[in-house]
Amino acid sequence: MSDEEYARQSDLLVKLGMPVGLTIPLMSGDAQENAVILVGTPRSEAECNSILERFGCGLHLAAMASHARYCSLYKQEFAERAQLTEKQTELIALVGAGLLDKQIAHQLGISFSAVRQRLAAVQHKTGARNRAHLSAMAMRIGLSPDPLMANAHIAAE
Repeated sequence: MSDEEYARQSDLLVKLGMPVGLTIPLMSGDAQENAVILVGTPRSEAECNSILERFGCGLHLAAMASHARYCSLYKQEFAERAQLTEKQTELIALVGAGLLDKQIAHQLGISFSAVRQRLAAVQHKTGARNRAHLSAMAMRIGLSPDPLMANAHIAAE
């Protein structure tokens, strides 16, 4: 969440008579999936701190679990929300795999210009600004592996 969006939501809670009492950052492996939960309350700062001391860890775990579920559903429903066909989903996966238009044309058995037309249609449906953005979407929704995470198991050891 951007600082501007955070400020906008904080201001909304204040207008509702509930200044921000708790901010829970929700971080994930993908920057696009990071979020913040703002909890507003009319309670005093001392009362909020007392609640946090007792329940902060549980609140954070519940928020993280909810956010992970949201991210999972987002990935599952992406193609449906964007009204993508199976062929368009396949095209996104090939772009995400780093294939060039000529390679995609050969793999799909279509012309180079057809690949360009289909890419334009997919970018329009998904809101992708360019090929790199489309490739990032493919990784985010699990259509292609993230090359930066390919050796994550080695780093974890």
